[in-house]
Amino acid sequence: MSPYFDWFSAYANHLKYRFPKSKLIAGGPHATVLPKTIENIFDFVVQGEGEHAIVDIVDGKVTDKILRYPYEQDLDSLALPARDLLPLDERYQMSLFGKRGTTLLSTRSCPYNCFYCSKDILGPKQRQHSIDYTLEEMAEIIDRGRFEALYFQDDCFTYDRKRTMELAQGILDRGLKLDYKIVTRSDKVDKEMLKLMKKSGLNCISFGFEHNNDDVLKGTNKGTTVTDNFEATRLCKELDIKVKGNFILNLPGANRETMYECLNFAIGQNLDFAMFYALTAYPETKLWKNPGKYGMRITDYGYTTHQCSDNNNVEMFSMSNEEFKPILIDIRNSWKKFKGTEVPWES
Repeated sequence: MSPYFDWFSAYANHLKYRFPKSKLIAGGPHATVLPKTIENIFDFVVQGEGEHAIVDIVDGKVTDKILRYPYEQDLDSLALPARDLLPLDERYQMSLFGKRGTTLLSTRSCPYNCFYCSKDILGPKQRQHSIDYTLEEMAEIIDRGRFEALYFQDDCFTYDRKRTMELAQGILDRGLKLDYKIVTRSDKVDKEMLKLMKKSGLNCISFGFEHNNDDVLKGTNKGTTVTDNFEATRLCKELDIKVKGNFILNLPGANRETMYECLNFAIGQNLDFAMFYALTAYPETKLWKNPGKYGMRITDYGYTTHQCSDNNNVEMFSMSNEEFKPILIDIRNSWKKFKGTEVPWES
């Protein structure tokens, strides 16, 4: 990923020095959009998805340094991840809801077009694994990995309502016992869906609320409203589903007042978790290519800015970063104080 450019470049050079006969392969967002910036560091750079590329590289079927394969349309044609080859007990696990957890992707990409998002590296539309494939992978996670919790990292898990309902019912029919967390939009949930998902093990939803002002939300090209955010939160609270709210404070059209409205929403709704981000321009996003269209200027065309840091690489025409940074820090600190924790996303 681009924010770790300095780190992975240095570490790759270290590995080449220590193990000169080894082959280093790069993949992921940065390799996909800016392959030439790392082709002198890695032996192969894979743009897009790597399942077919890695096999061809290992089999010695490719000679090109930069590789690009078409997006896989039939995701079920891909084998299940070989988790049995990893030391899951010692190294590869995470704590989720206080349980032994892991991650899973049942879909790829997202059909929406937020101007700051890099999702187009996986194509313009959402591609889906079948219900049977996803249930099989979940069963394997339980049986082989002995996991008790799962984080679905799909960009918009509930985009396809019918599929979501069928998956939740499939979890129940197969008796799969996993607490799980999803990521989705506030306008893509309803009470019937949430009740079934809760019954099937849904514990927490991470919503991209982004902002608590309708004029600002219109400028993101996201398509959600403040009412959507309130209603989604209300339904989750009613059904005892934890809510994580994600906010981007310095979006186009935002000001000091609307930024604090985001904090007030999180406090007023007593969200279980919340993150307050600074808008970040990632390579080849709409924001990166044309910041002026969104009332922004890019202040750093390096690749190491991360949205969780106190520094950002874009500046609003209407507010300097010298003015914005104290607001960002104060809102984050106010949320931590409200929750009584130094780790606000785990409060």
